[in-house]
Amino acid sequence: MLSYADPDRIREREEELVARHREYVAEHPELHGVLCEFTSAVLTEKPKLSALIFAGPGNNGGDGLVAARHLFHFGWSPTVYYPKRPAADKPLFLNLVAQLECLDVPVLTEPPLDGDANAIATQYDIIIDAVFGFGFRDDRGPIRPPFDRSLALLAALSKFHSKTAVASIDVPSGWCVDGGDRAIDDEEKIQPDLLISLTAPKLCAIELCDQAARVRGTSVVHYLGGRFVPPTLASKYELNLGAAPYEGAAQVVQLTRAGDGFVSSSTDVW
Repeated sequence: MLSYADPDRIREREEELVARHREYVAEHPELHGVLCEFTSAVLTEKPKLSALIFAGPGNNGGDGLVAARHLFHFGWSPTVYYPKRPAADKPLFLNLVAQLECLDVPVLTEPPLDGDANAIATQYDIIIDAVFGFGFRDDRGPIRPPFDRSLALLAALSKFHSKTAVASIDVPSGWCVDGGDRAIDDEEKIQPDLLISLTAPKLCAIELCDQAARVRGTSVVHYLGGRFVPPTLASKYELNLGAAPYEGAAQVVQLTRAGDGFVSSSTDVW
């Protein structure tokens, strides 16, 4: 069985990827963005769809920027809602934005369609939540502008299941990595249709999947992208990635809830 990542050791594991295995931060958005783009394509199995990417201020936002670029090259029509541009001392993120602008991919500081959730859900085939990742903590007080607006709009969009699909990268924005989202009321929760776990599933993925089954009677489509994790690191942190083997050249594997964790899924539950 594939276990979830120990929330107390996630940052330690990421730092070791950088220091020992030379997986530099500049490479992470490329790896993760490719996984997000690929999973979106697997999910829909249709070319040239429209996507709206909500990008946040940190590495999770960088994943979204890279995903937008790859989606463009695969024939999609991406739009990025990036309400706070990176500072001058963040060249990686400045470069990611510049690459999108060279492709004429819209990078907006205000939400499209005046932030009307119904209109957005009608226009875009998939919404990618790349605002906050595993570093989000609920003990820092209310979410500050402008990202409070991003999360409120994502929560509204996640209720339009019949019109669009919401895909969260690694951790649904605003959820605590160790399970639940104690800083957010039930009505303000993001309830994604698709979760793309990176490296290993987080503890909150269990709660998300169980809650969807219990409250909505639906399944969250859950993919894992962690093929780039060195075996020594997987062993050290007891990730048991062998329980969800990647087939052929696949960069992602679909997971199903089972017991205390997840197992590889051989059926399409979407």
